[in-house]
Amino acid sequence: QFVDQTRSCVVSLEIAGGETEPVLGVDLRREVFLRLRMPMVRNKVAGWSEGFLIHTDSGKNEFEGVLELPDADGHSQPVVVEIARDTVTCGFRVTLYNRYWMLNLTGLPLVLRKAASSSLESTSRTLPIGSGIGYDVAVGHDLEMRVKGFQWSAPFSVDRNAGDINTFKLSAMEGQQAETAAVPNQEVSIDVSSSTASAKFDR
Repeated sequence: QFVDQTRSCVVSLEIAGGETEPVLGVDLRREVFLRLRMPMVRNKVAGWSEGFLIHTDSGKNEFEGVLELPDADGHSQPVVVEIARDTVTCGFRVTLYNRYWMLNLTGLPLVLRKAASSSLESTSRTLPIGSGIGYDVAVGHDLEMRVKGFQWSAPFSVDRNAGDINTFKLSAMEGQQAETAAVPNQEVSIDVSSSTASAKFDR
């Protein structure tokens, strides 16, 4: 939805993946905000994101930001919002994409988080088997993963190691932290690889 400064809806539309949709009837004499939400999943309706300012008289011709979309399970899906303004027509193009897609092909329930040494918040996120999850992490910051019952992996980067395959050995937790999904001395070996798209969209 495009909304104005009073949160009144100006334009509402539904866009499929890879689709381009022209939007007319937006009054450019006012500030224009964009808000997003996920479609209904498993009969659950996700909430709207915060408003993102995409047009103002003093705005730049090109800029970008990140909107956190709550999904139906309460997790956050970071979506990049990129704005490009045409200085002749005064119209603008809004591009939405995920910087990264995390795909779990291990057959095991994986958990992902930003590395504990990072200054960013280290909130963990479950990666369901076989489903792509939109993810965002600042350039230069690493990630860690683990399987239930096993320790966190060593940090790894999705940028610096693009195209390479890295193997991580996860050891079972011990003592009070032990979980029933692992037994003592058990070890899991997981390969991690990342590939870069031909354009800047999606890794």
